[in-house]
Amino acid sequence: MRVVGRTGARARFYGDDYDEKLVRFVVEDLNSSTKTQNLNDHWPFRSFRNGALSTNLLLFSMDAQRAYDQQVASTSRFPQYPKPEMMQQYPPSCRPNMQHMYPPSYPRSPSRVPQTDHTSHWMHGPYTSGYANSPIPSAAPSVMSHVSMQDDLVSVMSVQTTLNASTAPCPQDSHLTELRPQSQFSSSASTPPCTENVDPATIQEVRRNVAYSINNFYSNDQFKIIQCICHYAQRNMFQFVDMTSVHKLLLLIAQLLKNTADPNFRRQNSLQTSNLLLNAIFYLSRNPTTLRVVMHVASDKNTAEFIYIIAHFAKVNLNWAAALTLHTLFDYSGPEGAKCITYAKQIQPGAVLDALLHILKEKPDRKRTLFVLHSLQLLARKDNSAKQHIVQSYGGRFIELLVGSTQGGLLALADNARDQGRLLYRIFALLNVVMASQTAAEMFVRCGGLQKVCERLFQSTDVLREGIHLVALASDVRTVDDQDLRVSIRQVLDILCRSNDRDLFVRRYSSGFLVNVMANRPVNKRLLIECNAFEIFTRLCYQYSNLEQWGQTKETKAMVEELVDNILLSLNSLIMEPLKPDATRARDTCLSQKSLQICLLNLLSHGSPVIRNRVLRLITLLLSCCAGWGTTVMQTVLEDKGDNIIAVIFNVISTVRADATDANRKDTVNTLVTCFRILNLIMMCDESAKKTVALFVRNSTVSMMELLRTFTEDNLVVQILEMCDRVADDENLAQQWASDRPLLDANANSSNPDIARAAQSLVSKLSAVNSDFEPLAGVFASMGSEGFSMEM
Repeated sequence: MRVVGRTGARARFYGDDYDEKLVRFVVEDLNSSTKTQNLNDHWPFRSFRNGALSTNLLLFSMDAQRAYDQQVASTSRFPQYPKPEMMQQYPPSCRPNMQHMYPPSYPRSPSRVPQTDHTSHWMHGPYTSGYANSPIPSAAPSVMSHVSMQDDLVSVMSVQTTLNASTAPCPQDSHLTELRPQSQFSSSASTPPCTENVDPATIQEVRRNVAYSINNFYSNDQFKIIQCICHYAQRNMFQFVDMTSVHKLLLLIAQLLKNTADPNFRRQNSLQTSNLLLNAIFYLSRNPTTLRVVMHVASDKNTAEFIYIIAHFAKVNLNWAAALTLHTLFDYSGPEGAKCITYAKQIQPGAVLDALLHILKEKPDRKRTLFVLHSLQLLARKDNSAKQHIVQSYGGRFIELLVGSTQGGLLALADNARDQGRLLYRIFALLNVVMASQTAAEMFVRCGGLQKVCERLFQSTDVLREGIHLVALASDVRTVDDQDLRVSIRQVLDILCRSNDRDLFVRRYSSGFLVNVMANRPVNKRLLIECNAFEIFTRLCYQYSNLEQWGQTKETKAMVEELVDNILLSLNSLIMEPLKPDATRARDTCLSQKSLQICLLNLLSHGSPVIRNRVLRLITLLLSCCAGWGTTVMQTVLEDKGDNIIAVIFNVISTVRADATDANRKDTVNTLVTCFRILNLIMMCDESAKKTVALFVRNSTVSMMELLRTFTEDNLVVQILEMCDRVADDENLAQQWASDRPLLDANANSSNPDIARAAQSLVSKLSAVNSDFEPLAGVFASMGSEGFSMEM
């Protein structure tokens, strides 16, 4: 079974700036349900004088509607959440005052003050008083932010409006004067509002209100305090507050959420309270300054339950602020993010995963689904139990939910091909992480996941890359042998042919998939042969044979080598398949091309040890199976050095012998066995090759007899003795090996019949050659006894 190297799937969103666009959409969506109903939008809240009670009750009702609107995904299934009209209504005595509080021209949003009022107040406010008598024409001052311009509103930091009243504030609300900012604006994106030219008085007001909120969090005004906190978080005001205060506030929020999550906890407005608090945490996590505090609380071992509390509301209430906060915590690049992932698995194993999977099962909108998929991907990394938990969810129907039919799966959320591509990318990225588990991969294959993914490899390049990586990883299991992959094989082979020459990633994993599916399935091999696999693989092998050309970087070189390795493995596997005579002749013609032979010699000379062993194995099969290959390959030489196959083989023998150690002895023996087998096959195919082999044996830096003394493995000894036997007719070699007669005699008496046979044949040839030179040997012996010397 071919093992494709498992690499971590990349945890990134679709496109470079897609993450930010996606977050902006979700925040817009969180705000959109309250733009026309939330009193926080553009509502002057400096004093509680005339109509203060009506204002507070109206605020409560509209926040109730807001909380209900945020539960659209769940209220149809959980009727226990009452609709706003079923909650507390305004007292009749307060309703007459409300009709005088808002201009009749703004029925759509009673909390929104007309633009002309904002602009008029700002133009006559304290910022322009210094320019009242200036000769410079009036113009839009710089204190107006670009966000304000886009929304036809003035920045919250630049304009302050006040609701004038004629009566004194209510006694019970007098201590909450200045608790809320005087004006608010509607943000159309998730990015923090522009806050240049901040009024110092506003900053002091915010700090006082936050301090008051911390000290009186459990007072009777708790709901109003929570509204104020949520408002400040949404308007990015906590960046002006001491982070110690933000930390204290987060601890209070976490404790209140924990109490609210308790089923025995009974409190009016608990649903609204939890939604407001979760929204506040989400907005705090969107600001870089306050995000550090949120991460500190979430990653602190003493407050690690913070993550589970958020996950609880994400599951029970389907609160999207909670779900998005979880994504922010897990996606944080730093030790805090890693701790959050660890605590999410340790506090209550599987609880956070179950919460995210529950949200996914409800099939929300497409863009929010992307965040949930990414959160699952982050949790599943380097955790086999989490991978198996994800795959086994929904009674084993998780794969069907992800890549199943559009009627029952997540793909039904896509309105067009582009949206489907984004969903597929995130789905494939999650599955790539999950497939690192052998058990998860087997379940994926049994569910027909390979076929379903291959059917959808038609999207953009990113989707194709994630998908082809997924099928390569998932195909590396034994259960793949039981699957009907005929259609999938044709699709992947087509991708391999049509992909760009420099798209090494796609070609690497598509070839890896083909190696895996043909390993133990003759039917798949025959299908590939029918699809001209020999021609495709030989062309690719020749294209990438010059490794130095492609190895520009270390990563690229590794990718090219694995691609070539997969191609060589495929050829090795296909050559062994028995074919009909016509198909056999077509195969031999394709594999006997000179371009392929040059390619193999190049790879043998410059390839890595792994590539070198693959090529040696392939050459052995070609010499054994392809008629005439041994004769034609002797005519092939490398252009740079002029080496033929025998010279290249002896270079490999010298290199391997020089690099031999006790640690790599097994690999060394296997390589040497293959090299000597190739030499024997070449001499069997072409008698004229014996002289060339004998020449290289005489001049080689490696002694054949030294190899016999060093390596005693039977396979290697047999191949060396057979090679020596074939070239023993050479007189010079016979003279060299005569001194090693005891070694050869020992092998001739070996218990291994193959070794004994080869050694006896060699000894007999050496004896015949040496007998012809016995008279001359006597002459040299007598000359030596008379003191003859070769010295000049």
